[in-house]
Amino acid sequence: MLNALNQPLSARLPSSPCVIVYFGTTLGITYVIDATASVLDEHAILGIGDLGPLGQTWSLAGPSLADGVLYHHSSKAVVAIGSQP
Repeated sequence: MLNALNQPLSARLPSSPCVIVYFGTTLGITYVIDATASVLDEHAILGIGDLGPLGQTWSLAGPSLADGVLYHHSSKAVVAIGSQP
């Protein structure tokens, strides 16, 4: 599947710790989806994260989870989401 810029929507498999799926696109947008939803529609989307401006941010990596911190990166930056000790 291609986006409006004729690029693949995703170049990797979704990540899934527990019952939440983190699905990232090449353009740096990550969708957080409830894997337990009985219907996969807009109500199953728990959140949408954007790594940067459209057309200026690219990501070929999926998010990673380590020690309660979610890491994701674009071609320019690393983002860590979690609490500090």
